[in-house]
Amino acid sequence: MKGLTSFVIFGFVYSIMEASPINAVLSKEERARRKNAQRRMKRARESEIEKERRKAQQRERNEKNKATNNAKRRRKNKNTVSSSASTAHRSSERVRLQQYREDCRRKKNLNRRNKSLMMDAASALQVTSLNGDIMNDRIHKSHVCLICDCFLQGAHPKGVPTMKASDIKRHSHRLSVESYEEFHQVELKDELKKEYTVPGFDGLLLSKRSRKMPGGRYVVCKCCKKSMSSNQVSQMNPPKYSIANGNVIGTFPDRIPCTDTNQQCEFREIKEEDISPVMKALVAPVR
Repeated sequence: MKGLTSFVIFGFVYSIMEASPINAVLSKEERARRKNAQRRMKRARESEIEKERRKAQQRERNEKNKATNNAKRRRKNKNTVSSSASTAHRSSERVRLQQYREDCRRKKNLNRRNKSLMMDAASALQVTSLNGDIMNDRIHKSHVCLICDCFLQGAHPKGVPTMKASDIKRHSHRLSVESYEEFHQVELKDELKKEYTVPGFDGLLLSKRSRKMPGGRYVVCKCCKKSMSSNQVSQMNPPKYSIANGNVIGTFPDRIPCTDTNQQCEFREIKEEDISPVMKALVAPVR
C-alpha cells in the first residue's frame, strides 16, 4: 500500500512537469525574457483607447511615487535639522582634536630637531673640550690649524681633520724658512722664527697654537689638508692660507727699545690693542 501511494504521487508530479515544462525547466532570466515578450505582444494588440488609459495610469503611478519620495525626503531633512546642533558639536570636537594632534606632532618634530641640534652642539663641544696631548688639562681650547694658524669653525661629526707628521714633512720645501726668505727677499729674526717653530718640525713655519692629537696626528683645516694632499707634493708654492705664504707676523713685543731726545735708550711698554694687524704685518719682517 505504501509503495502504491509513492508511485501515484510520483506519477502526479511527473504529469504536472510534462504539462508545464517551462516553469520547471527554464531559468529565471529566460522566464523574465519570455514574460517581457508576452507583454510586448499584448501591447501590440492594444487599441488606441487602451494605450491612452495605460499611459494615464502610468503617469498617476509616477506622480504617486514622486510624492512619496518627496515626503520621505522632507522627513529626512527634518531629522537632519533637529540633529544639526549635535552634529555641529561633534564637528567642533573633531576639529579641536585634530588641531591638538597637529600641535602635538609639531612639538614632537620641534623637540626632535632641537635634540638633534643639541647633539651636534655637544659633539662639537666635546671635540674641542680637552687638549689632546695633555690629559690633565681640562681647559676648553679651540682647535687651530697647524698650517695657517686659524681656528677651526663649525662642527665636525666625523672628527677633526688631521694629518700625520710624515705627510706634513713631505711638503717641507713649501713651508720652510729658506723658501720664505728666498721668495720675499728678507731675513727673518730669530725671535720671529721661534714663534713659528713646532717641536719635530725644525726649519718649518707652523703654528705653535695647534695641538697634537692622540696617535701623533696634527690638527689641520679642510682647506690646508686639501692643499697638502699627496698630489700637491710637487708644487713649489706654499698653500694659499698657510703661514709660509707671506703670513709670518708673530706676536708684537710687550716692550720695545727707543731713544729719547737726549739719545738715551729706554724701553716703552706696548699694549696689544694699540697695534693693528696691518702694522704687525708691516713690522714683522724687520723687527
